[in-house]
Amino acid sequence: QVMAYCIGGLAELAMREGDAEQAMRALGASQHAFADIGAALDPDGAKTQLEIVEFASGELGAENAEELRQRGSELALDDIEALSL
Repeated sequence: QVMAYCIGGLAELAMREGDAEQAMRALGASQHAFADIGAALDPDGAKTQLEIVEFASGELGAENAEELRQRGSELALDDIEALSL
C-alpha cells in the first residue's frame, strides 16, 4: 500500500510540474497497485487523483489522458521505477 501511495505521489508531482503524460501513466500504475492489493484509497488521495485526471484531460484531451492511464496500469515494476527518474 505504501508503494501504491508513493507512485500516486509521482503522479501528483508530475501534475504539479505540468507533465500531464507522466502524471497519467503514474496515476494508472498507482491505481493498478491499489486494485492489485485490494486496498482502498483515502479521501484525500481520491481527491488528488481526480485533480490529476482533470488536469491531464484539459491538457491532452480526455481520450488521450485515459489511454495514458491505461498504459500506466500495465507497467511492470521496473517500468514504474523508471517513472521516478
